[in-house]
Amino acid sequence: MERTSIIVGETPVIVVAPHGPDDTNTDLMAEIVAEEFGAYAVINRGWRRSESVDYWRDFANCNNVEHLHSDVVKEEFLDPILRFAAQIKRKYDENAFVLILHGCSNSVRNIARDQSLDMIVGYGDGDPPSYTCHTRIKNAFVYHLQKEKFGVYEGKSRGKYSGRMRNNLNQLFCQWYPNAEVNSLQLEIVNQLRTERMIDMTVGGLISALDSLMLFDDTTNLILNEAKKI
Repeated sequence: MERTSIIVGETPVIVVAPHGPDDTNTDLMAEIVAEEFGAYAVINRGWRRSESVDYWRDFANCNNVEHLHSDVVKEEFLDPILRFAAQIKRKYDENAFVLILHGCSNSVRNIARDQSLDMIVGYGDGDPPSYTCHTRIKNAFVYHLQKEKFGVYEGKSRGKYSGRMRNNLNQLFCQWYPNAEVNSLQLEIVNQLRTERMIDMTVGGLISALDSLMLFDDTTNLILNEAKKI
């Protein structure tokens, strides 16, 4: 089995699943979104999350940019992301939107004391912040997820879901290959929404939100329900 699946898309969206074998069904979700929405995709199929890289044993954390600079991991996983971002700019003359799919436990709902929590958006909030997405784009995506009836939280400053750490893949186009023409968000999805029973509903909502985001511009009037933070 190949360790990384690559899908060439037809829209300025790149869907990435860095922990496919470890975050249940995030690889499948990325594949379905890419095929049905026409997004580019880079999907980890075989790299198992690890503290260190061992390509003989298929060990690497594909959400850790330092791991991604190891020769084999770079060739298989990092280079396609960089290549797709450049292709999008040349082909569409639009900013690329990178959506990094993760999975989190249902127990996060107990931490938040909110059983309606479905997803957490990380965009680099911190002290200081290292924002990976223009605020209006982040707000628009949260708005459209909320319209799909998802309970959406945002990763708080200094929190584990903020996507702020330098080695986090979400910081790739902010701290490693700075490019203001790429917007990147990480999306943590609770386990319940990644089960076989729920996955079609979840993916359908994601695709609808992405479709609406592609139509968003500065003239769009959004009335955002302010997302709670965790």
